[in-house]
Amino acid sequence: MTMDIFKAISSRRSIRHFKSDPISRENILRILEAGRWAPSWKNSQCPRFVAIDDKAVKQHISQTLMQNRAYDGALTAPLLIVVCAELGQSGYSAGVPATDKGDWYMFDTALAVQNILLEAWSLGFGSVVIGYFNASAVASIIDLPEGFTVVNLIAIGRPDETPGIPSRKPFEQVCFLNRFGNQYPS
Repeated sequence: MTMDIFKAISSRRSIRHFKSDPISRENILRILEAGRWAPSWKNSQCPRFVAIDDKAVKQHISQTLMQNRAYDGALTAPLLIVVCAELGQSGYSAGVPATDKGDWYMFDTALAVQNILLEAWSLGFGSVVIGYFNASAVASIIDLPEGFTVVNLIAIGRPDETPGIPSRKPFEQVCFLNRFGNQYPS
């Protein structure tokens, strides 16, 4: 099953309750490939993805969530992806003063995460991005080497809930033409 990209963008919801249906290896590879193909600063490709399907490892990682309402999802989703980034690769250029350099890994991993979410949704899987957890504990659980950091987690599986459509600010409140506040003509 494939889906129109805007339909995928506008219909995707954060899912926190999942059915126990397993995700095929083929679908996991497609989801990971979607993340791998995300754009990145100067094609630095700093994001890394650790796919977790082992129940004991997911249980251990779920214990790092701090009063997070995605706890059940992290525990019951058939797939948990730990999104990591290689530090010092994104946002760095030779000849740029050190004070102007920055590490853009959060930006680059966000692009990859969006690709993962949309590919999962297009395949009929729900997902939720989890950002409130003990990153250093997760890094230890997955044996993350020096020079990398854990950015977030993504729980993925068949939805066992149907969340409503979240409200959106009006178009004219967020989209402008040529200057901030200059209403975009309809």
